[in-house]
Amino acid sequence: MPKESEKEEHSQELEEKIEDLTKELSDLINAAGAKGRDELRDYAVSLLQEETETSVIEEPPPVDATSSVFNPLALSIPFFLIGCVLLLLFPPVGFFLLLSALVMALWGGLSALLFRRK
Repeated sequence: MPKESEKEEHSQELEEKIEDLTKELSDLINAAGAKGRDELRDYAVSLLQEETETSVIEEPPPVDATSSVFNPLALSIPFFLIGCVLLLLFPPVGFFLLLSALVMALWGGLSALLFRRK
């Protein structure tokens, strides 16, 4: 395992190389003249960015067989609201939706209490 002094020496060597390369590149850009200097500087920066980009692809977390995106508690709210309106207009359907909302609310509440997500 490298010691701290070895890491510092290596880091210092890298910094010196970068400074030397920067000096060489700036001399080349300055030699181009006033007209092409801006374009060459932008070109050098874009090349440097392209070469030094590191793309880290994050993998999505593994999906368990027990985890799902279905939330019956959330679905019970619109069922309850629609059931209240339909209870006045068409009682059998309204009653069925209110009963469904009650079942989903109980299901969602129990699943939230019993199966805690990590």
